[in-house]
Amino acid sequence: MAQALGLGEEIFIQHYTHLAANRAQLSLMEKEDGSCVLLSGNECLVYNARPNQCRAFPASWNVPGCPGMK
Repeated sequence: MAQALGLGEEIFIQHYTHLAANRAQLSLMEKEDGSCVLLSGNECLVYNARPNQCRAFPASWNVPGCPGMK
């Protein structure tokens, strides 16, 4: 994703990720409305480099309490 944005890995990590709640991995940041920091309107800024969890959305997501999300 860093390469898709023309950034070095460290800069990408600093600006677009945070330590996940489990403190074992990084997670992409979210905007104030809860959307992905890499969304611009309805378009992904790194579409061709998006991670598998994004490629599988919404088919393999499990979001308790969210209609249509298992």
